[in-house]
Amino acid sequence: MKMKNVESMFTGRFTVVARMEHEIVNSASGEVSKYYEFALSNGYKVLSITCGKNNPLMETKLGTSYDMEFTADFSKGYAKLKVTYVERVSDPVASGSGK
Repeated sequence: MKMKNVESMFTGRFTVVARMEHEIVNSASGEVSKYYEFALSNGYKVLSITCGKNNPLMETKLGTSYDMEFTADFSKGYAKLKVTYVERVSDPVASGSGK
């Protein structure tokens, strides 16, 4: 897979194996905001990724494989993996090129 973003740290093919929605309540205002946690597996390792509603992961489907690009986000004072690009892997059986 050719990198789409110059700032990406690494690429990989991962399957979305879990998606969870979490809520955070602001103690001062009582405002509720949501964030999402995804479990991504390459068949060997599982990565846990958290993101907001505007992340490319929000367009993915459970059990489907995607080529992804990752970078490190240090904006909160610690390193966090961030997905910067997602592209669905074409299914050779569905496209007619499989056996």
